Amino acid sequence: MSSGSSSGPSCSPCSAGRSGSQRHGGAATLSTLHIALPVYAALDWILIGDRPRLPWRSLWLVLPYPLTWIAVVLFRGQTDGWVPYGFLLPSRGAGTLLLTSVGLLAMLLVAAAAVWGLGRARTAVLSSTDSVPTPR
Repeated sequence: MSSGSSSGPSCSPCSAGRSGSQRHGGAATLSTLHIALPVYAALDWILIGDRPRLPWRSLWLVLPYPLTWIAVVLFRGQTDGWVPYGFLLPSRGAGTLLLTSVGLLAMLLVAAAAVWGLGRARTAVLSSTDSVPTPR
């Protein structure tokens, strides 16, 4: 399996000239990463309520993994031309890559803030229904 060369911004969402099954390791991997795991995580978060409430100051904890992932992907894009998504192609330019990366991280923080807020609302609703006295 060769690393291939990037074909510029006109390539498919995944780059480097690899076939669809080679880009992400196959359809099963793609489905697992982009469909099954998000659905599982959402169901787990909705149905299992035994987690402690996290303070707002802990929100930044969502950033180290994606920051590391972006750094590794951009480094790999520069060294061998392969990136998992076309919008991360080195040929797009440093400014565009920086704006894209900042945008992705901002969306992640917004999503984390939404989960934080919804978790607080869910906890408040659950605790208010627990404190309602039952008629005798």
